[in-house]
Amino acid sequence: MTSNLPVFGARVREWRAAHKWSLRQLAQKVQSSPAHLCMIENDQVRPSLDLLSRLAAAFGLSLEALLVFLSEDARIRESLDACARTFGDRYARLRDPSWQALLLHTRRLTAVEPSEQGWLRLHQTFEKVLSQPALASD
Repeated sequence: MTSNLPVFGARVREWRAAHKWSLRQLAQKVQSSPAHLCMIENDQVRPSLDLLSRLAAAFGLSLEALLVFLSEDARIRESLDACARTFGDRYARLRDPSWQALLLHTRRLTAVEPSEQGWLRLHQTFEKVLSQPALASD
């Protein structure tokens, strides 16, 4: 995981910006200090497993999804980033960092080809599922 920590600091900053949170707001959500989060974003310190768990929860991810994201091959992440750049205007969620983490996690579980067509197919499947009415409980 060490080699991907620079990616992590940048991603924390991206995810925080996508949620329109200040460092102080995120720090309150994860029970940390703004200074410590700033050092994480700038790759000066490593987050503890406990803090990783709290960050994942704040961003609406499971710890597993966050760790999959961090360990994913850079080529695969870049293919998703390229798809988001190409189709992000049409499918805004493709630009959402939490959505991207979900797609990366699902791609690993299902072995979907990391191609433009594969990412769009995963995205559209999730969109279809999310558009279904919720089942009524008894």
